[in-house]
Amino acid sequence: MLENAIYSVISPEGAAAILYRDAGKAEAVSDVLKLTAQDLYSLGIIDTVVPESEGGAHLDPAAAAETLKSHLLEALRPLTELPPRQLLDNRYQKYRHIGQEGKYWRERVRSGFSDVFGLLAYAVSKMEKSNRKPKHADGLPRQRPERARAPISSGPKRAERE
Repeated sequence: MLENAIYSVISPEGAAAILYRDAGKAEAVSDVLKLTAQDLYSLGIIDTVVPESEGGAHLDPAAAAETLKSHLLEALRPLTELPPRQLLDNRYQKYRHIGQEGKYWRERVRSGFSDVFGLLAYAVSKMEKSNRKPKHADGLPRQRPERARAPISSGPKRAERE
């Protein structure tokens, strides 16, 4: 998305007129609508912000088109190496999370932790298979302390209670 472009399903004036019955509050509403390329990038809706020349893309459309072309080709190059199923799954996951601010990244972090815990479980299982026990700082194997067990009593007998 070009850096000075905006995207919204409703204009700030239209939203202000609906919410406040006053189109004059459009500037305040525009911040909440997250219209700018920078906002959309931070929300994960767009993949990149394409820089524009000084004064905006409308002053030099040919240069803007060339810049946009180079960014598009750069973005498409790695996608050509992915199988169609992977492309569809990636796109589905991305668009399922639009509007759920933060959820996409929480799931990405959770997935990363899952990978780390999987590696830890693998390392522990390898260690157990090799019969190496973790050792204390003093070099001796850690031993479990014995628990003191209370004698089992069933309480007073029926005859004693009466």
